[in-house]
Amino acid sequence: MSLHATPAYSSRITRPRRRSGLAALGLKRKTPSPSNPTPKQLSLSSEPSAYNDDQPPSLLTDLKLCDIPQTITSIHTHTFSPLPTSPSLSSTLTSRILNHRLRLPPFISLAHLHAISASATSVDREISLLVSTGVLRRVVIPHRAASGIGEGVVCVREWQRLIQENSEVPAELKEKYTTSLASPRSALDFAPKEREILLSTGFLTCDATAPNATYTLSLPNMGLYVKLVSDARSHLVKLVKQNAHGTMPLCDVAERWNGGVIEEGDVQAEGKKVRGEFQGVLPGRTKRWKRFYGMRVEWVVEECVGAGLVEVFETGSVGRGVRVV
Repeated sequence: MSLHATPAYSSRITRPRRRSGLAALGLKRKTPSPSNPTPKQLSLSSEPSAYNDDQPPSLLTDLKLCDIPQTITSIHTHTFSPLPTSPSLSSTLTSRILNHRLRLPPFISLAHLHAISASATSVDREISLLVSTGVLRRVVIPHRAASGIGEGVVCVREWQRLIQENSEVPAELKEKYTTSLASPRSALDFAPKEREILLSTGFLTCDATAPNATYTLSLPNMGLYVKLVSDARSHLVKLVKQNAHGTMPLCDVAERWNGGVIEEGDVQAEGKKVRGEFQGVLPGRTKRWKRFYGMRVEWVVEECVGAGLVEVFETGSVGRGVRVV
């Protein structure tokens, strides 16, 4: 019986190892070490989508965020879309949208923070630390705990900016109010006339149902925020429920939220415009702009996930989907 020597079985015949591209360039391969773990990728928007309205990258994929104040600032940045560049909104609607956005308080619900964080426990722990040091301030809205909007946080510096920009509050009262904001455990010591000014401007509230009148620091226009977010969440859940199974791809949810508006720069829309054909619905005629002032669908989905109204899942075929809980 003859034996055949092949390179695979002979110890004297060796094949040189193939050098990698990094080795050919004289570079070392980087491997993650246990002391420097890679940041956890969050769930909602890990790939670019077609419905982001040319916004900055999604908050859920911005791995540079390392603390709660940065996260709160980014949530505010991603709340609304910029106004359309084309003359599709009337001057009256444009003015109403801008004024309503300016009047909204810098309040972020805890449900929203929990939805975009990797660990709700670590978020609560960091919030408690920042509240004790005077960086953040907790805000509780009575009778709204079940809806997920009843408790949230505000950056103290934003709160101080609001009181400083208000022209109806005297300068001495502004300093006194700012001092009370910086020390959360200090008792409120306002004169009756000062309380009257703060109550009229919305910076102070009173629980009239309590046996003894209890005064609490508050933010102006909190009712506008609660109504806007509640209506937006209800509308999104209604859109998802239009499907027979209460499930819909995220791209379809975004399309319905936008009202079927054709994006600016679309080639087909430009061709229809030249031919004088119907180009689609104008943004000024949709609920997104008339009722929700240009609120982004991604922000509403995050709010609904935090409130436990919907959940986001991987479909395996058409990207991410939204399901009513």
